[in-house]
Amino acid sequence: MRALAPLLVGALLAPGADTQAGCGTGPQQPNVFRVGSLFPMFRALDEQLDRGGVQRFHGFLMAVREINDKSDGVLDDVLPGVTIRHAARDSKRDTGFAFFGALYLTDRAFDDTGVHAYVGAASSGPSINAARISTEFGVPQVSYSSTSVELSDSEQFPLFMRLPPSDEFQGKAMAELVQHLGWREVVTISSSGGYGLAGIEEFQKAAELGTEIVLRETFTGTDSGAGLRELSAAFDALVRRVKASGVRVVVFFGNHAEGYLLLTQAALHGMAGPGSRTQWIMPDAIATNPPPVEGFDPSVLSGLITLRPRPPMNAAVAGFINRFRSQPATGPGLSGDSAPPSAAGADCSAETDEDESYPLYSQDHDGDAATAPLCSGLTYSSFSADGSDINLYAAYAYDSVVTLALALDSLLSADETARQQMAEAGTDADDGSIRASFGAKLYAHALNLSFDGVTGRVSFNQGEDVFDCDGQLVTGDDGSRQGEDCRRIETARKQGDRAGGIMYSVLNYKTPPFGLEEVAVWGAETSIELVGNFSYATSDNAKPLSRLCVDGVRDRLCADGVECVWAECQASAVQEETLVVVWAVLAGVVCVSLAAWGKRTPRYRRFVMLHRIRRAKPLMTQRWKPDGEAVDVPLGAGLSDEQLRSLRQSLGWLQVIPPRPEISALRSTPQVLTKGSTGRPRWTLSTSSSPGGRDTRRCCFAPPNTRPRPYVRPTAHC
Repeated sequence: MRALAPLLVGALLAPGADTQAGCGTGPQQPNVFRVGSLFPMFRALDEQLDRGGVQRFHGFLMAVREINDKSDGVLDDVLPGVTIRHAARDSKRDTGFAFFGALYLTDRAFDDTGVHAYVGAASSGPSINAARISTEFGVPQVSYSSTSVELSDSEQFPLFMRLPPSDEFQGKAMAELVQHLGWREVVTISSSGGYGLAGIEEFQKAAELGTEIVLRETFTGTDSGAGLRELSAAFDALVRRVKASGVRVVVFFGNHAEGYLLLTQAALHGMAGPGSRTQWIMPDAIATNPPPVEGFDPSVLSGLITLRPRPPMNAAVAGFINRFRSQPATGPGLSGDSAPPSAAGADCSAETDEDESYPLYSQDHDGDAATAPLCSGLTYSSFSADGSDINLYAAYAYDSVVTLALALDSLLSADETARQQMAEAGTDADDGSIRASFGAKLYAHALNLSFDGVTGRVSFNQGEDVFDCDGQLVTGDDGSRQGEDCRRIETARKQGDRAGGIMYSVLNYKTPPFGLEEVAVWGAETSIELVGNFSYATSDNAKPLSRLCVDGVRDRLCADGVECVWAECQASAVQEETLVVVWAVLAGVVCVSLAAWGKRTPRYRRFVMLHRIRRAKPLMTQRWKPDGEAVDVPLGAGLSDEQLRSLRQSLGWLQVIPPRPEISALRSTPQVLTKGSTGRPRWTLSTSSSPGGRDTRRCCFAPPNTRPRPYVRPTAHC
């Protein structure tokens, strides 16, 4: 199905195709609002229950029931005299199923009259394919969890709108978070689908000032038809490349199935899980969806940083949670239940949609009529009273239905012809123009809404025209600027994107206990605000460094396969491979400079460390010249071990060595050190006096694993 979808998209939407063939013979119903739904119930990838998608669908159904019930005290004054009828299709988090689901809803549902609008899909790739159908048929589409920036293109998708924020904001939040935590170098990984590729581009644009993206990796994701086996092989090679780069801060953008599988592969290489020195930063897809694979090891999430939209905690949210938990059970599914769903039995609701009796809970999960249907119903009372285990996007699905209902309510009040158009749209009285006209009016009224929903203040971007004014891009109503020639280059960008109430929670996966905890908050109009402490996967809970190994000097200081930082090897390599850097403190004033020079043979390179103690200068400077460009960083003088450790964490790749006993001993007493055994390099510190009121300490050495040579040369040569 996934492989055929792109071909069928082109064929069905090719120029000249008769997209109005479905205008059918269904009866006119002036007081019925037909709404479709696209939710993932069972994933096409592995035919397993999509627990996040199921809860979102139940949020959708809850809104439809509450709006139709004019006596429950919830939205009773919305759409008086109008009934919402709904038709459902399982989008399976798949672009092909979403496409054909949207095609059925818009062209075949309700005796070929189609729906007036629909809610869906969940992921961005499926929503993009579905949006091509809604555009062609003139049917508004509201998504509850699709966030790709690609969907902000209002010329391609003029009838698309969404309740969650665009990934433009999530990309900015991730970039600010990286810079806030002091990481200067990162690797980016993204899927090639609409969600991953567009999201990582937003991060890269926001991060270009202050962050170097050392490696940019892209893989063919599930949106493009990749299966689990292909992804596993691709991720294995990808992780190896990331590890070889030496960068240990990785920003990922892709769906949750891809993210969890990538972390599992990374753990096999020591790049994720407890003790790892790699920091992973991932988008809301991970925070809002449980692992899709049974038996997933949650320890690989240790130290993970992820984001998710942050609705306010107010009376509307509390009311939604209480009403959600109070619904009568529709099946045996429990909150937090990771067991496979049971076969649909007596405890599974037989309720159907109002189109062709499509089952809402007892469903065919694999397309095989020979296998028993499975139950996606829930026991709502099993969810916690604070709603923490209700999928976040269930509330966005609820507000999506409310958005359509309020838009229709506004349209019917303002336009006397709208009710008749609603009745005739898609029937044999319609050649396609009535449905298109009604859809355009409904969408326009939805854009003008502003209301307090369960997810906070809901309003939508009206669209921004972009103009080229003498080479400068200008966003505005007409782009006119005095004395300049302005040319429209883009129309109605971001139309339908959410404009109000945009905030994100920054979440950190902590162990123990296993779970996500909010540690910071980011808002579209505010900076990052810390509300907790970060935990990391490192064994000592130290913040991971941006880069552990680089080409050149530092790589030569550690054996192959041993992660190292500048002038610092892991404890396992200390005895043979520690480069002893001498810190000398005289009168609390120190100046340190480092130089690398010379290559005497292909297998031997001499490095020279010069420590100059200048009594007259108050600061100490470490100078390193790795690639011909000198770098000076003031370090201070007379630092304690704790100060040195703090300084090491704040400087990124240019490191102060964490104090070790042998280094601490050198601070006050110059001495000669010898490391290694016969045939191994020997480290020698020699001292001498120099004129001008200063001492000079010189340490000449060779890297490990080179043939023995005399390492001490006359001081004049050092």
